[in-house]
Amino acid sequence: MWCFVCCVENHNIIVKITNTVIEEEKLKGEKSYEKRNPE
Repeated sequence: MWCFVCCVENHNIIVKITNTVIEEEKLKGEKSYEKRNPE
């Protein structure tokens, strides 16, 4: 049981890190897109 809980917590941490990286990549992509196409 303890191992199961530990695995779930690790999975949640990995998901959070992955989501953070994805969000940062989206922001970088939007910023570079704006630089290429100024209003």
